Amino acid sequence: THLGDHIRNQSRPGIRINLFKKSHVITTFRDQFSPYKDVFECNMDDGRRFGGTLFRFPFRAVEQAKRSEVKNEPYDRKRVTRAIQSLNSVACELLLFLNHVKSVSLFELQERAKHPRVMKQLLGIDLQQLDLRLESPFCISRSKLLNECKDTVLTGKRSSVSSTSASIVDISVAHEKELPLSRRWLRCACISRHNQSAGHIAQGEDGRQRECMPFAETAVELKLTGNSWMPHPTKGQVFCFLSLSQPSGLPFHVNGCFAVSSNRRGLIWHDAEIDKRDSDTFQQDWNSCLVQETLVLAFLQMLQLFQRVCGSENIATRAFAIWPDRILVSNSIWTLFTSSFYDSVFQTASKVMCTANSMQWLHVKDAVFLSNSAQSLPHSEALMSQLYHKYVEVPEFVKVALFRSNEAGMNRLCVSDVTLVKLVFGDDNQEIHRDVKYDLATELLRQFLEESNRQRLLPVLQNLAFVPVDAVDDCFRKPTDLIYPDCIAAKCFSPAEGRFPLQRFRNRLQLAALLDLGMRKDNNFTWDDCIERSENAESLCRLSACNSDQCVDRANRVLRLMEHVEKEKHRYITAAQKRRLQKVMFLPVMTDRPNCYPKEMDWYGSKQTPPIACALSLFRETSKYLVGSGQLVLDSRVRLSVVSTILNVCNNPPPNIIVDHLMLALDFRRQHAADTCIGKMVVDILQALGKHEQDGSLPIDKFLDRIGDRPWIPVEHYLVKPCQLAFDWPWMLLKFTPYLFQVPDELHTIKPFLQRCGVREKFGKRDFVDVLRLIFEEFQSKRLPENALNCVHTILSQVIASWSRPERMRLRGDLEVPLPSTQEELFLASQLVYD
Repeated sequence: THLGDHIRNQSRPGIRINLFKKSHVITTFRDQFSPYKDVFECNMDDGRRFGGTLFRFPFRAVEQAKRSEVKNEPYDRKRVTRAIQSLNSVACELLLFLNHVKSVSLFELQERAKHPRVMKQLLGIDLQQLDLRLESPFCISRSKLLNECKDTVLTGKRSSVSSTSASIVDISVAHEKELPLSRRWLRCACISRHNQSAGHIAQGEDGRQRECMPFAETAVELKLTGNSWMPHPTKGQVFCFLSLSQPSGLPFHVNGCFAVSSNRRGLIWHDAEIDKRDSDTFQQDWNSCLVQETLVLAFLQMLQLFQRVCGSENIATRAFAIWPDRILVSNSIWTLFTSSFYDSVFQTASKVMCTANSMQWLHVKDAVFLSNSAQSLPHSEALMSQLYHKYVEVPEFVKVALFRSNEAGMNRLCVSDVTLVKLVFGDDNQEIHRDVKYDLATELLRQFLEESNRQRLLPVLQNLAFVPVDAVDDCFRKPTDLIYPDCIAAKCFSPAEGRFPLQRFRNRLQLAALLDLGMRKDNNFTWDDCIERSENAESLCRLSACNSDQCVDRANRVLRLMEHVEKEKHRYITAAQKRRLQKVMFLPVMTDRPNCYPKEMDWYGSKQTPPIACALSLFRETSKYLVGSGQLVLDSRVRLSVVSTILNVCNNPPPNIIVDHLMLALDFRRQHAADTCIGKMVVDILQALGKHEQDGSLPIDKFLDRIGDRPWIPVEHYLVKPCQLAFDWPWMLLKFTPYLFQVPDELHTIKPFLQRCGVREKFGKRDFVDVLRLIFEEFQSKRLPENALNCVHTILSQVIASWSRPERMRLRGDLEVPLPSTQEELFLASQLVYD
């Protein structure tokens, strides 16, 4: 420079003069010092110390620039104005990292002013440090930390004080044409110890010679949010106590004892555009070490300060706003810082992770994160906050950086979509709102339909109760427990059982997904399912006191399912399954007596409550007239195919039960002689008994002993004994009622049975005489009623009159025949005369 030989140390250009010891310099070079006189009350002639520092900048006027041997470029008012504006733009950060300067003011001396005291202030910058009252390790002041760092490097001693300092400062800016501005900053400084890389380099020979100090600092802006001061990202600049006008791409400012280029335009780094004189390898290594180690430690300490400075209110949403993003950093040195920082998050003990509820600060290894697969699920962040008290919600760029640093560790800490949905739909998790679960279930089905997710989600969703069903609120089922709504089997289930997906989950694609996950259709049902459905039908009928129509409806639905299962040839019912099914009381009983059934005669089914029974205790509807008074009869509206093939409901009652019913019918007939329905019923009974007699299952002797002497064969309106009946009736239209009868045509089908019971082929002569004597004994000497009188006349005029004389004489010799008198009374023949 123009100072030439006066500069003793080329690494520290400039001349330093003590004006108290060498006061003659003031008079010798008066033209150099006269411009300072009376500026801020500075007077060098009175020998008093001036409390400040004055700088003189030789602004060249146009004429001076022409004569200047240094530079011919004038520095006019416009350039001064631009410089002031430039200073104003960085005013809030100007004093941020300075150690001793607390205030900067810019004044203007008017053009015609005669004295410096009349200067006008254009810009004022003031820094005020707040009382942070932090506990160790942050309690040491920043100045003391810098002095400690300097002493440690120069002397090689090991420091015993804290290596970290923190402070909050308010920087206020006052401009003559603008409103006052104030910004608050949180600063955190750190020094590296001798056992750390930067400290080791600084205490080395090259480090001491260059007076390298392992000191670095970060500063983040704080803004008032609600009642708390929260960190706010800013366009980070690089400082070496003063700004280097170099953006870092970080969301905060960094400061340190960096090795900077000679023009202070940036750090010395291998990929920076620097002068060859600045390409010192030591300086590049120093910057690298300071950035990777000391600056990272300072930033980690700052993050831990948030829990003390900012409080817990909403800090979780703000804390990660100032974390470095690898994509946004300006060059490789700050990429190096970013990588080192995220590595240190895992490697150090720093608790820099704030949980989503802002209630806890954790080390990264104690935190829980949301995986990318789970992040695609709806409400995933809210669910994680609700389910995991250690859940930390981080931006995507932070998560990417953490994975880049420690992929295996992050994989262990991240909650996958599978883990999350298992927890949400777990049995013990009732606090999750159903709408959240509905949205989550919808998304799971959508993802399952994607081919890339099918194999991964299949084993999980098959056994997960995540599908909402038509039942009470908050009821969820596994897909394998669901029934396809539009199938035969679905008719056997009620909505209250919760076996159908909710209506909003029944579009075509969702049903297809549920079928793939195991939702059941008709072809998935077995005989065990049929047994379960029949047992369920029985339970419902018992609990809800169903009427006959409801029981029939339920039974028909189950029977229709059985028909479908039976048609599946590979699904044979076992003997054990059939026995079990036959014992289930789900079949409806006929409760109302059928048509042509005597109104006053008991109907056993009307007493059954509820009106259901098992197959073993039921008889088919075709047997209703054979057993209805003493046995249960299957309702005629029931589907019969499975009833006959599988359930084996009896269609041919055993003879003992039919005889029991016959005895009831005969007793009823004795009390209600006018009821014509009973005759038809007895005809059906006798026809059934005739079939049993034919196959040998009805012993005639026991049957006749049970019947006794009572009349039991229906003829016209009468019940008659077998001795009163004959099959052959040669008298055409003649009748001998109520004493002798012809066997009705409908009973000819059981002729062998009736013959074995005593019905004859035809009547003999003696039978008619017996009728006359029977009438005689019945009425004695009373006048005969019309039907008896007609019967007597018919026998005498049509039957006995047709006999030959020898036949009549033989009959007369055996017994005396009663004859009617003119008074229509019956007497023995010997008691009557012709005249």
